[in-house]
Amino acid sequence: MASEDADRQLAMSLSYENGSSKSSLDLKEEHPQIVQRLIAFFYYGDYGDLTSISPPLFFVHKTGVSTITDQDRQDSLLLHCAMYACAVRYHVAELKTQAEGRFKALVASSWPLKDLPAIVADVYTSTPANDRGLRDPIVAVCSEHIDDLVKGPSWQELTMVEAAAQLSQELLPMVIATKNEAIQRLETRPNTNAGDCHGGAGSGGVSRKNKRRS
Repeated sequence: MASEDADRQLAMSLSYENGSSKSSLDLKEEHPQIVQRLIAFFYYGDYGDLTSISPPLFFVHKTGVSTITDQDRQDSLLLHCAMYACAVRYHVAELKTQAEGRFKALVASSWPLKDLPAIVADVYTSTPANDRGLRDPIVAVCSEHIDDLVKGPSWQELTMVEAAAQLSQELLPMVIATKNEAIQRLETRPNTNAGDCHGGAGSGGVSRKNKRRS
């Protein structure tokens, strides 16, 4: 019964209404692993991760995996981006939500992003401009680490990526707003040093005056 429900959901998601006729979507252009994980999502509610193996047991994880390397994180981000784009293409809302959540959590905890240019290129070329699901997390993490970003090698590599122009346009207002907030905090901070100096001088003056009277 569960298998029949999954088959029905898969068929419904991989089709769309075109006027009065119903057309099927062609998956021939998709990477086999993406198709594999898409089908797995319909049957198991989870498209897996980099440690999952191929069918028939999609989510039997490899044993002995005790650490996650930086490269694993970068590859995982690219995987989540690919599954998000797949969800957008085929209008699979649940898959989109899952991929967005995993991408957002991982990108926030994986700085520095050594493969940032590839990630930016994937995010900005595989999703519509008005879709903020993956773009906002990228902009947020770049804004948070802007000082490290512009000083590191990734910035030069990033400037050679066509999609970087879109990222820069979205990043600049956030950076300016953050800097302005920092300036405002400094300007409104009480100047306690002046009071301490005045109090110290006053105390010293009183002591010397009392000493002369004695």
